Amino acid sequence: MRLVPLSAFVLVLALGVSAFAKDRDRDRDRNDFEPPPVPQKNPEADKNRAEADQANQRGDYRRVIELSNLLLTSFPTDNPHVAYYLRAGAQIELGRQARSAKQIREGIADARQGLTLEGKKYAWLYIPYLYGLSSLAEIEKRPEHADLAIQVAGPLIQRPVGAEFSADDKANLFYQRALAQTARNDLNAAILDYTEAIRLMPQFLGAHIKRAEGLATQRRTREAASAWDEAVKLFPKMMIVYNNRGNFRRSSGDLDGAVVDFSRSLEIDPKFAIGYVNRGLCLVEQDNPQAGEGDFSQALKLPLDPATQLLAYRLRAVARLSQGNAKDAMADYTAALRLSPQDATLHEERGCARFFAKDFGGAADDFAKALQMNSQLTRVLPWQALALARAGKSAESRAALDSAANAKPAAPAWILKLADCLADRISDEALLTAAAEFNAHEKGSRLCEARFFIGQKKLLANEADPAADQFREAVATRAFTVTAFRGARYELGDFATR
Repeated sequence: MRLVPLSAFVLVLALGVSAFAKDRDRDRDRNDFEPPPVPQKNPEADKNRAEADQANQRGDYRRVIELSNLLLTSFPTDNPHVAYYLRAGAQIELGRQARSAKQIREGIADARQGLTLEGKKYAWLYIPYLYGLSSLAEIEKRPEHADLAIQVAGPLIQRPVGAEFSADDKANLFYQRALAQTARNDLNAAILDYTEAIRLMPQFLGAHIKRAEGLATQRRTREAASAWDEAVKLFPKMMIVYNNRGNFRRSSGDLDGAVVDFSRSLEIDPKFAIGYVNRGLCLVEQDNPQAGEGDFSQALKLPLDPATQLLAYRLRAVARLSQGNAKDAMADYTAALRLSPQDATLHEERGCARFFAKDFGGAADDFAKALQMNSQLTRVLPWQALALARAGKSAESRAALDSAANAKPAAPAWILKLADCLADRISDEALLTAAAEFNAHEKGSRLCEARFFIGQKKLLANEADPAADQFREAVATRAFTVTAFRGARYELGDFATR
């Protein structure tokens, strides 16, 4: 068991409809959200459209909606298709953030209204419509929405470039079709479309990022690394490029390179909270928890959305535990539980912190609460039994071990082996043999857990010296992110890091 599933916590900045709008403006004089020059009817309307565009590009979507509403009510005949376009994109972005299919559908309805007005003339009016369909496909897990987007985009892409249809317009439509293909898990087709978008518009930031991410997802690691390097070369001052390449490097095992990238993103914007969280995560994985704690604390001083704030507390707790500071780690878990009281894994993680602090009764209570809230957390069962045994509750511990064998849903085979070892149903040697049979990626973690649980069993048998030998073997695996690794350090009282 990992104290926190660190591999799941990767904060990648996303690109939506507003992000590639900025790309289009990069090499153009006219605003992306304006149609080709038309006779001005009202300078005030032009001012509001320009302000709405600026709000869109900085991600202030509520302001975009407010200004679009003003345009539609006060200037209903002055290029209303632009107002619908703006409001559609903002509704979709907010819907994605809230995971609200209803709000995305409202954005699609606005996009359709804009298309009704000027869709035959301006192909770029289809952008929020296509984006909305792809977003619905993701949120509702209904690929038919993405299929419709692909179907609609096809004929548009075939339009010849001309006065009303620029190469940039065409690039954006390729990008939108690629998003739809990604939503239906057709990454080969998506990568081809991202590549074509880049050919048409070489400075297309969104296409560069999405193409690199697609290659990484397909495990085309060398090509993905090259794509990220090209993106950094083209956009040396874009924080998002360094952040997302850092996540790619981390997932590829290049923690040093990831730290460099996250540090560069923080040089560009010292108030970039996600950069601190991501760099801190890498530092903890490098067994440098003191520096990691500093990054998480810095992130918590900055404005954070609730999900990122919760994550920062959890990860700072891990960093503090890794330094032997169980007291402050438990305070972080308690703060996290105030933010998310129904999160069973937070009780699991706080239970581990209490175990390390020798509060075995409190640990057993937290483990029981985690299982009560989520019966699928069967990995907790051996820890619950161990906490009960260390608290002197032998009968309850034996009952927990027996429940592991009869758990519904069934516990994973490895969890059952840990329980069987504690219950003396298999030998210590059999547990070590089973751990050694895992693949290279998991073997170290399993051996660490095996040594830790064998050591705990010896402690319960009052065999202190053999137990310490097992804990030293657990630490020797250097499985820094595994709960048992930290537990072994606590038993030894040794928190030396690099």
